[in-house]
Amino acid sequence: MEYILQTDNLSKVYGTKTVLDHVSIHVPKQSIYGQMTMPCGATWGC
Repeated sequence: MEYILQTDNLSKVYGTKTVLDHVSIHVPKQSIYGQMTMPCGATWGC
């Protein structure tokens, strides 16, 4: 399958705080994918 976006085991750490821990995303080409965000930019809990 061909992907327009693909990440495998993505992690991000700020100082001692892990904000992403082994995230994998695979968005197939010609698909619709969305994420709702709040006014503060967060996906939940502003």
